Amino acid sequence: AVFKSESRTWEIRSNNSEKRVVIELEGKGDIPIFADFDGDARADIGVYNSETGIWTIKLSRNNETIIVHNGGTNELPVLGDFDGDGKIDLSVYKYGTWLIRQSVTNQIRNKDFGLSTDLAIPSIYNR
Repeated sequence: AVFKSESRTWEIRSNNSEKRVVIELEGKGDIPIFADFDGDARADIGVYNSETGIWTIKLSRNNETIIVHNGGTNELPVLGDFDGDGKIDLSVYKYGTWLIRQSVTNQIRNKDFGLSTDLAIPSIYNR
């Protein structure tokens, strides 16, 4: 997959064919995202709008499009599996506060960690 910034489109080609899918981003504040949101071990594509806090994701397992509100103005998407279920949780970060919509419970966790000038870098950290 590639994201073409000039045309604001995702272009995706399957490994098994020359079939091509093109998805256009329409809104100001749209940020392309790419992760496994449904736990099928295949990447799903989507958009997070940093002005509205709306996530629009096309799931790979069934081509269903889901729309979820989690976030707000100028919050940045932070992708990670924070509840350990194998699915990426819809999360945003702004000024030291994380809002994590856990895929297991669909509940939002609010976690203060970091300062307003910090950059969120999710990963699995072991000591």
